[in-house]
Amino acid sequence: MGNQSSQCFALLYLDSLDRFFKEKMGIKYYLRYMDDMIILVENRTLAKECLFVAGQMLKNMKLIINPKSQIFPVKNGLEFLGWRFSFNKQGKIVQKLRKNTKKRIIAKLKDLKFQKFYKKITFERIFNSLISYNGFLHRGNAFKFHVFVKKFALKNSSLKVA
Repeated sequence: MGNQSSQCFALLYLDSLDRFFKEKMGIKYYLRYMDDMIILVENRTLAKECLFVAGQMLKNMKLIINPKSQIFPVKNGLEFLGWRFSFNKQGKIVQKLRKNTKKRIIAKLKDLKFQKFYKKITFERIFNSLISYNGFLHRGNAFKFHVFVKKFALKNSSLKVA
């Protein structure tokens, strides 16, 4: 979940970037969570302009745009905040958990189990982590994995997660 002060910092510091794209450039489909951003536009030329403008604005803020930033057609789907978004045959959006996200959650659960065994973690921290995963996994098509996490919670920490 990250540090709350860094979350507030990202909200405040990048607000001018948000406002510029939404208000000045009139970008209808602009989404940003912390330092992750998606800008959906009609064509590649406008996408390149947005990427350039974002780079310039970030440079003025003494920040740099991530070299992994890219322009691609949405029909290929996209990954954002641990989820993979794509279209099914009927044109509806499907939201599935990324494989890397599953691996990261499993590793964290194993670490929680280890820390619990050696009494290096409080019941409250375990509970908070499980509640966080529960909320996150409710957001998309991850039913089987969600059941796995619930079973793990019940087996290893005697917690009930809704």
